[in-house]
Amino acid sequence: MDKIHHKHSLIALQDTFREYPARFLVYWDNRWNCELLPNCFTPDSDVLLNVKKDLSSKLKIPVQQIDLHKVITTVYSKFSYSDRVEKYYEHTLFQAVINDIPDNLQNSTFEIDGITYRWMTIHEMKENENIMKKNGDVIELLEKNIHPLI
Repeated sequence: MDKIHHKHSLIALQDTFREYPARFLVYWDNRWNCELLPNCFTPDSDVLLNVKKDLSSKLKIPVQQIDLHKVITTVYSKFSYSDRVEKYYEHTLFQAVINDIPDNLQNSTFEIDGITYRWMTIHEMKENENIMKKNGDVIELLEKNIHPLI
């Protein structure tokens, strides 16, 4: 396969601080002009540790407080709204749990380092035309592969 793959790790982090976790953390991405799941380029080595470190850095929490496991890897093409071209993506979906989640991360919306985060249900994401237009494939991947952590 000689197609270029843009390898991204997508992180499904649920609001496990609530009695019935039903929402996922998303952030506003200025390049995509859309809410996205936390993500990073998939590292070439020590994937779990490096994805944990990336999430730890973004949310300002110790890496030791993050439990992370790989759920699925998938490859497909989709239109990149930030670059305005069709790209081949390799998405690896991870499910994360933060032990002793800080109070500020429990707010419905919060900001860290100028980035706005919020908690959304899959239903809310699916009702958002912008999210579905630009990232419906990821929402479907999330819905099919992540199960509530109750």
